[in-house]
Order: sequence, then structure tokens, then C-alpha cells
Amino acid sequence: MKKVLQGIGSLWLVLVMVSLKPAYAKDIGPFYGHDKRRVADWIKLYERPGRRNWQKPELVMANLRITPGQSIADIGAGSGYFTVLFSKAVGPQGRVLAMDIKQAYLDYINQRIKRDKLDNISLQLIGPDDPKLAEASQDLVFFCNAWHFVEKRGPYLKKLYRALKPGGKLVIIDFGLKKIPFGPAYENRLPKAQLIQEAQLQGFKPWAEYYFLPYQYFVVFKKAD
Repeated sequence: MKKVLQGIGSLWLVLVMVSLKPAYAKDIGPFYGHDKRRVADWIKLYERPGRRNWQKPELVMANLRITPGQSIADIGAGSGYFTVLFSKAVGPQGRVLAMDIKQAYLDYINQRIKRDKLDNISLQLIGPDDPKLAEASQDLVFFCNAWHFVEKRGPYLKKLYRALKPGGKLVIIDFGLKKIPFGPAYENRLPKAQLIQEAQLQGFKPWAEYYFLPYQYFVVFKKAD
């Protein structure tokens, strides 16, 4: 019976993805424009319980090695899936910036802040080409399923490098080139090798790479001390 239920759950997920496929391929993430109705639809998708099975947030957080008091920028925060985890990890002395180009996502995160009393989270509306982060202000800058939407990646990386404190880290989790039934359109994905090359050109040093995510690469870069 358990296997039958699992099978039904998997079939449901595939059907949902198929029904969303045309929009999903064109317009998946927080760096793309949505009207409010579509934002609500995507929030449900981002927050669906089944995501935990392949996003593995607990393992991601464990490997980020966040310590209390740190400052973290969650860029392309979307529904705040990781934002709220960062809030708990940095504690009351730390700060989390939830950043997105769409106000509707920030409005949703603000509801979570009020509901769960997450006083160490700030919200910031940004443009697609500039995170507007102060120099040497962040211990960690984090992207999950958002980096491939950045078009002017070289200048953007340069701004992120300046925004990190000495020894600060840039974390990018994104869909690779593996064929899967969901995720961004194949032609819109950024190969991991290209990401690493572009980051190195802006002074970042590859620091760690993790392989436990079934559909995404997980790369950590470090700014020189």
C-alpha cells in the first residue's frame, strides 16, 4: 500500500509539472515577472511538501556551516523557502536580507515574518542587474534556483564580490543540464563549468562542492581573506 501511495504521489507531481510545463519553461522563477495570481501559484509550487525530498534543505543548511551572528543575503528569495531557515541559523544577533525583484514575493515573506516573529529578516526589492548590497556587508550570499536568470553575470558577480566580507562565501544551487521532468527550460540552464569559470574571472575561489542534490549542482565560492 505504501508503494502504491508513493506511486500516486509521484504521478500527481508529474501531472502538475506537465500541466505547468509551457509557463514553467518560460517563466519559472523569482527573476521573472509574474502577476499576483501567478505569484500565488508559484509560491504553492515552491512550498509544496514534496520539494523537501529533492531540495534536502536540512542537508544544505548543515553544509553551509552558518554561525550565529552572521549576515546573509538570500537573493531571488521567492517564497522565503531558505530565508526562514537562515533566520533561525543566524539567531537574534544575525541578519538576513530577503531580496527579490518582485514585490509580491516580498509581501508573502513579510506575512511569514509577522506570523513567526522573525525579527532578524529584512526585505529589499532589487532590480535584475544590481543587488544593491553595501560593500563588505555580507558573510554569505545565497542563490537557489535563481542564478541562471541573471543575464549580466560578470558585472553582477563583481558586485557580489565587493559585497562579501573578507572570507565571505557565495553559494549557488541551480539546475544542471540533466534531463528532468521539471525545472527551467533546458536551453536556459547554466552549465556548472561555465558558472565556475565566470566566478573565477571575478576573483572568486571555488571552496566546496556537494553532490547529494539529485537535480541541482551546489557550489560554494569564497572571497579571498
